[in-house]
Amino acid sequence: MPGPMDLPSDQFVILDGVRFHYLDWGGNGDPLLLLAGLGCTAHIFAELSPHLSDQFRVIALTRRGHGLTDQV
Repeated sequence: MPGPMDLPSDQFVILDGVRFHYLDWGGNGDPLLLLAGLGCTAHIFAELSPHLSDQFRVIALTRRGHGLTDQV
């Protein structure tokens, strides 16, 4: 069962001048990018991601205009 050591790393990346917030759970294997929808942020995947990190490098992105990601 995932525990407190499974907390993601808060990160930012700038793409075409827009600062995007993402969470990186790390992990082993191919990258798996999770996209939050319906106005949610990357934190929506907090319970799921630790279960996937044994098979994938898990990264969750907060879309533009939500959470800590820039609006424009």
